[in-house]
Amino acid sequence: MHKIIGGTDKGRMRVSNQDAFAGRALEEGCAYLLVCDGLGGENGGEVASALACQEITRVLEGGLRPDMTDRSLRGLLESAFVTANAVIRRRAREDLSLAGMCTTAVAAVALGGEITLCHVGDSRAYRLKGEEAVALTTDHTLVQMLIDEGKITEDEAADRPDRHHITRAVGAENYLDVELGSCTLQPGETLLLCSDGLYNMVDKGEYPALARRCLEEGSAAPFLERANQLGGADNITVLLLYGG
Repeated sequence: MHKIIGGTDKGRMRVSNQDAFAGRALEEGCAYLLVCDGLGGENGGEVASALACQEITRVLEGGLRPDMTDRSLRGLLESAFVTANAVIRRRAREDLSLAGMCTTAVAAVALGGEITLCHVGDSRAYRLKGEEAVALTTDHTLVQMLIDEGKITEDEAADRPDRHHITRAVGAENYLDVELGSCTLQPGETLLLCSDGLYNMVDKGEYPALARRCLEEGSAAPFLERANQLGGADNITVLLLYGG
């Protein structure tokens, strides 16, 4: 049976928390995880992330089955994100104070040891194996695009003022382009989903040890406390899935 541990904190510099997350083991060998990081002035980001979390969760819980094919599962995940995109855009049209709100989203579905991922924006997924943290998602950001095109290096990207400029987000446009991926989670390995408030503060080399502490304590506090200890510059959300 999968074990899920998650938590969120507004950090030390923000007045509100615009992150949202959800995760549940539905039945033997079947579970989902979701992290959203809202964008948009005032309370727009908080509304966007909450709506995305609500809609993606609703679609997944209504459609997930342990015997799904890979094609069906990918279709369900894409449908969940597209539904959330439409709901957020409709809400923004109805309430002009929410105009421009959008959110990142990264979701994972576990069927046995097989993990299917879907993401938009710069919230991330990692696989923790031994003392190694391997990134499973690629940020949809301007600097990542420049890195992929060979125009800047990763070291140069870290110092750019536009490093947080996102090129895709749920609710940003009528058409949503999601990215899908997959991996296998072996017994003893851990899947980590997080918002940028974690990885911008805490080096990924610390993730495996922190994940083990979370499992021992039954709480995501070790990650949240570490990010705050290092500055807590943004909202922090962590969601962990432990393999059997």
